[in-house]
Amino acid sequence: MQGIEPDLSSSGRLAEKAEAMGAKAVIGVRFSSFSSTQVSQGAVELIIYGTAVC
Repeated sequence: MQGIEPDLSSSGRLAEKAEAMGAKAVIGVRFSSFSSTQVSQGAVELIIYGTAVC
């Protein structure tokens, strides 16, 4: 959509947190999203999670 930029910083935070825990990689990464009218009309929440491994 024009004028809307996604916030993709979540994947960077996932990697940073894994590295801070001593992990060498993150496997099984999943992306989940859903529309939320509780935050703002037209907002989409993105959830990223995975397993950090040493």
